[in-house]
Amino acid sequence: MSTFSTISIKVETAKRFRTFSKETGGSNTEVLELMLEYFHKYQISPRHKAKIDLPALDEKIQKRLNAIVAIIKEIEKTQTQPTLAMLQLLFDPAQATSIPSSRIPLPPVKEISSPVKPVRERNIPVDRAQEEIKKDLEYILSKVILDKRTFGPDKYILEMEGEELERMKRKLKAY
Repeated sequence: MSTFSTISIKVETAKRFRTFSKETGGSNTEVLELMLEYFHKYQISPRHKAKIDLPALDEKIQKRLNAIVAIIKEIEKTQTQPTLAMLQLLFDPAQATSIPSSRIPLPPVKEISSPVKPVRERNIPVDRAQEEIKKDLEYILSKVILDKRTFGPDKYILEMEGEELERMKRKLKAY
């Protein structure tokens, strides 16, 4: 069993302390013990005023919150919206034209005069020309792969460089 001791304090201060103890829901000893632990833990002296400027602290917190909001908006713009657009394309390829593209458009391809002469000008027999067309078509078909998609219909993709495809188009026009 604990022993008790008396401390001489003014009657008015004792009444305030007893009221405070009742408000906090503890005995006088428990409340006083908690107060002492708090002062020791945070190295606070009751004689010194707190150096916390609440309006300045509030302003600093508001600035931090504004910075966090700016970071979240940037993440939405650079990561979330493009990811959402890709997911929408996966689920509904028909919406591909409704989603605005943030890519920079490529410059138009300059037309190069075709060094390939038409079949009639080259004096190649028609059968040989058909064989060349057949070989070119087989080559193009060999570059086509099936892209099986988890969501949406499967697609065929032509794995060919743009310049090579343009060369094949010019050759086809020449026939």
